[in-house]
Amino acid sequence: MELASRMKEGSLLEGLENIAGITYRSENSIIRNPDRGLYGSGGNRECGLDGLPSPYLEGMLKGNEGIGILSSRGCTQHCTFCNYSAMSKHTIRYHSIERIIDELKYIQAAIELNPPRFMGVNYVEFLDDNFTLNILRAKKILDRIIDEEIRLPLLCNCRPENVDEELAELLNQAGFFGIFMGIESAVPSVLSYIKRIRNAKPQSERDDYAKEKYYITKVRETIALAKRNNIKTYVGAILGLPSETLGDGLKTIEFIKELNVDYYAQNYLRAYAGTELFNTASNYGISVEPSIFMLPYNMHYAYPVHEIPFGDNSSLQEDLIKTTKQILKAFAGGPDTCFGAENSFDIAIIDIYENYDFRDVFHWLSQYIALDGKVIILGMHKDTIEDFDLMQKVRLESCLPAIECYYLRGSLGANSWNVFEIINKPLHGSLHQWNPRFCFAEFKKAREGPKDSKNSNIHLIYCLEKEEDVYFLANESNALAKRNAERFFDGVFLDGCRWSRGLCPALKLRRIIINQDGDVLPCITGLPLGRMNEDIRVLREKASKIFEISCERRQCKECLANSRCSKCLFTNPFSEEEYCELQRSNSEISGFVARSKIANAFNPGLLEDL
Repeated sequence: MELASRMKEGSLLEGLENIAGITYRSENSIIRNPDRGLYGSGGNRECGLDGLPSPYLEGMLKGNEGIGILSSRGCTQHCTFCNYSAMSKHTIRYHSIERIIDELKYIQAAIELNPPRFMGVNYVEFLDDNFTLNILRAKKILDRIIDEEIRLPLLCNCRPENVDEELAELLNQAGFFGIFMGIESAVPSVLSYIKRIRNAKPQSERDDYAKEKYYITKVRETIALAKRNNIKTYVGAILGLPSETLGDGLKTIEFIKELNVDYYAQNYLRAYAGTELFNTASNYGISVEPSIFMLPYNMHYAYPVHEIPFGDNSSLQEDLIKTTKQILKAFAGGPDTCFGAENSFDIAIIDIYENYDFRDVFHWLSQYIALDGKVIILGMHKDTIEDFDLMQKVRLESCLPAIECYYLRGSLGANSWNVFEIINKPLHGSLHQWNPRFCFAEFKKAREGPKDSKNSNIHLIYCLEKEEDVYFLANESNALAKRNAERFFDGVFLDGCRWSRGLCPALKLRRIIINQDGDVLPCITGLPLGRMNEDIRVLREKASKIFEISCERRQCKECLANSRCSKCLFTNPFSEEEYCELQRSNSEISGFVARSKIANAFNPGLLEDL
């Protein structure tokens, strides 16, 4: 707060040496000031955090961002790997119950005023490290939520030892649809080594890990208790823990399967400075090495953690689906890539060649890519994780802010179709089961050829670059529409925005393709708008000019297909006359292209609303 006040007053650079608890750069030196005492640790801890302004009650957040709230900070446990308890010095501080209730009321009012539909708030999470650590206080909060008739879908983090029948019933009545528990391991000896239950190792070789075994029993009981009260169950496990073997890791995942939870996070051990593990990892055959991104540190585990499979209800499967859909959306294009700041790109697809130098392209992109933007590299068939590492180093040096960067390795598959797979898979590319592949297929050949129904890792990107493919799509669409059959295909269409009802997204230029010559294109099947290093505003002005001229030349206003045609800037390989005729004579194409994108790159459930 002191630092924020300095920033507000415009005197940030004055007296930094007197602000406790900060680290800063002074010329060529890094200065670390003495630690600051934990806020709210003195006086009445039951409301010690209330002196911190509420981002909701102060109007900084609208309440419908889906961020969640904190009722407490810190944790009293001593888990050797946990940076949260280390940062809080194993103490806990609280907001008053009145403050918590006021924030929940604020959020509820905001959601009622502007109810989310496809995005926004799905639930409100209590972001406490452990909401039920003080079970009596947790019950008081739940009673108040019920008494105040607050109706929000809520989620919190619990420990199994701190959940009883009364608490489970109150959670259900207060609107908690789910609880999360970080069980970490199902092996008593491993739980002992990480001090999950007690702040000491077993006292003797005769110790039978009674407390750890009781903890595992409580996990089973708490899961069953939650299910009886219609509360969804989410758990977390960490693989690669000290003293853990491959067999131990497999046992933990098998235990989670037996619990039949709704979702589980399959995590891999991370070491953080300040934790006990950071200083003792080498004692267990675990190495911790600096990363070019500073955090997280690079980890080398005592056993091959990548050999442990993950289930369909795991976080890794969720990440796999999310990544796959993001890449499919990027190739499909469309109006969903048209939102955001006017001076930035959301998606950049870069087609590279052997020994490609990323410095120029990343330097240019760093000026325009959105903070939550995505970069997709179309690499060569010989590229490896080492090429990804080299790319990442240049990305760091260029200060490229893109939140996601996918490096795809290209190769020729059946029918000489291009197939891409992700190099930078989890665990530094070693998680073999996590292996989506993207096949660029000619639509007609793909639909008429044999279907590989067993390989769910193959994701089709249909190409409509030949007239026969477009006419085949028109015939398929018309036939399915007449039969009122399933109205989407098992893949997305490359640059499908060309056949959509939405206006050509190239006008907003939220997605760009940079080819091997350094040209900037609005879509993979399009033509260059200009060169890399040109100002984004200049490129958009060119797109607008091309659009105006082409619409006038094609006489779009008088066309029967005007209301359902995207008016694509670049119609190649078709002539403009061929493209316009295809649009006029095939009214069903746009619907099937859009639905196929939604079904494969978004959520098939959304089709019910169309």
